[in-house]
Amino acid sequence: MDRGGFTAPVFLEVKKMSAGITKGTIARTICLVIALANQLLAIFGKSPLPIDDATVELLVSTIATLIFSIIAWWKNNDFTHNARLAGKYLRDLKEVDEK
Repeated sequence: MDRGGFTAPVFLEVKKMSAGITKGTIARTICLVIALANQLLAIFGKSPLPIDDATVELLVSTIATLIFSIIAWWKNNDFTHNARLAGKYLRDLKEVDEK
């Protein structure tokens, strides 16, 4: 069967690939289209996102705070004496396993 110049096996491969598109791929593609549209509007002197300097500063500060908060929360921070002992015990066990 002729499928626009493609043979049947190639057509089936394309169909299989399109079925595997993830939500993340779609979200990233939408973000890219929005960013490109924003850039084109900025090139032609339109202001699609009217943001002042104070808003940008606040946004950057908030994003930095969120990133550092997540990093600090994710890492295993041993503050208590028992936690430090448990951390040392775990490191000692890993050293024994490596030998």
